[in-house]
Amino acid sequence: AGKALDMEHTTTTLTKLETLDATTAGLLDFTGVALDAANDIDLAGAGSKAAVTLAGVGKTAATTSIDIDASGLKAGFTAGAIDAGTASVDIDVSGVTGAVTFTSVDGDGGIAINAAGTGGAISTGGLTSAGNVTLDAANAGSTISAGNITGAQTGDVTVTATSAVGQVALGTLTGDNVTLDVSGSTGA
Repeated sequence: AGKALDMEHTTTTLTKLETLDATTAGLLDFTGVALDAANDIDLAGAGSKAAVTLAGVGKTAATTSIDIDASGLKAGFTAGAIDAGTASVDIDVSGVTGAVTFTSVDGDGGIAINAAGTGGAISTGGLTSAGNVTLDAANAGSTISAGNITGAQTGDVTVTATSAVGQVALGTLTGDNVTLDVSGSTGA
């Protein structure tokens, strides 16, 4: 999409869509469109107006892992609740040049978020799993904020924000082994 594409008022139902591969130079807006079965999402955007907004991805009853990869998107990447149910969530936004925002991420099989080197601010709500939770925001180009990050009683929680530019603000970190590294961050 070279200009804005708003899917909110579409009469098409996308609840069974499993794979989404999109490149945009404008706003690709899925606000209000549930992507309940989506498990493989690849997003890219070039130019100063490139942005993607997703409503919820997955659902509590999901049993399939969710993989989200995004790059470019200078005007930002926003997603509502991401829920893989009993499966895992793997998100790579390390190539995003704008801000990255997630309402929440849940996946009982584990959560791995690679936001290392992201150009804009990183903001997540709670990250909750019955497995391990990893948030890598090393060398992030702006502020980093996250809600409570909860792994299983036997799971590890690892947050890396080394050499990040801007303040790092986190909620409560809970897990069997908790590792937090904000060394070299200018706003820690």
